Amino acid sequence: MLSGAVGSNAAGMAINVSSTAGGTIVLSNGVANQFSELLESVVKDDNALDLRITNLNSRAEELTTDKAQMERRLEAIEKRYRTPVWYA
Repeated sequence: MLSGAVGSNAAGMAINVSSTAGGTIVLSNGVANQFSELLESVVKDDNALDLRITNLNSRAEELTTDKAQMERRLEAIEKRYRTPVWYA
């Protein structure tokens, strides 16, 4: 059996020759290599998952700011309602 060198484009590929007088040649790309490539694409720096996490963190910060502003407005409204009004 021949297999591709680790780190090369042929990594995870194997050729199995069953006979020297004809026979069959089986070419396969290993499941472990395919999984490794998928995992690398998920965890690399510029992937969609990192972008989504960055966007969600940014939105969370915006919501925290919005919440603080709303609390200040509600406190001001409550203060106006609780302040007695004296008419002459």
